[in-house]
Amino acid sequence: MKRFGFFAGILALMLGDRSWLSTLLGFSGVVGGVSSPQEYPGTPGAGTSAIQTLTINGSPDAGTFRLMFQGITSVALGNNPVNTDVQAALVALPGIGAGGVVVTGAQGGPFTITWQAPAATPALVVSTSTLTNGGNPVAAPGIVNGTPGVAPTPAGVKKGGLVQDTTNGFLYINTGTVSVPTWTKVGTQS
Repeated sequence: MKRFGFFAGILALMLGDRSWLSTLLGFSGVVGGVSSPQEYPGTPGAGTSAIQTLTINGSPDAGTFRLMFQGITSVALGNNPVNTDVQAALVALPGIGAGGVVVTGAQGGPFTITWQAPAATPALVVSTSTLTNGGNPVAAPGIVNGTPGVAPTPAGVKKGGLVQDTTNGFLYINTGTVSVPTWTKVGTQS
C-alpha cells in the first residue's frame, strides 16, 4: 500500500499537483525552500508616516517640559529648544530609537515630527511643563496630530516576502523592510 501512495505522489508531481507534498511532509507554505506568496485582496500598500506638530506656547523665558511616549518620559527640554534637542529626546526613548523620527523646525518651534515607520499615529504627549514667562506660568506645549499614519498592508511581510494580489492577479515582492516595505511587481505581468 505504501508503494502505491509513493507512486501516486510521483505521478501527481509529474502532473503538476503538489498539494499532496505539504500533507505528506506535514507542513504548508514552503516547498523546496521557496515561500508561498501571502494572498491579499488588492495592491499591497507601503503605508504612510504619521506627522505631528509640537508647539511651544506663550514665549517662555524659563523652565522645562518633557514628552511621553508609551508611558516613558523623555529628558527635560529647555524653554527654547532646537529641533535636534527634541529629536534627541525622542530617539532616546526605548519605543522610538535611532531613526524612528525626524524633527524639523526653527529654534523655539513649532516643530514638525515625522515618524519614519508607517503606522497609526503614535500617542505622543507632553507629560510635564514648568515653562514660565517673567515668572508666570505659560500654557504647556501642545501636540497636534497632522497627517495620520497608515500601517502597511498587508503588515509583517519580511524583505523578500511575496504577496499575491488576488484581485488583479499580480505578484509583488517586498524589497524594503518589514516596517517600511517597498512593493515591486515581479516580472513583466500585464
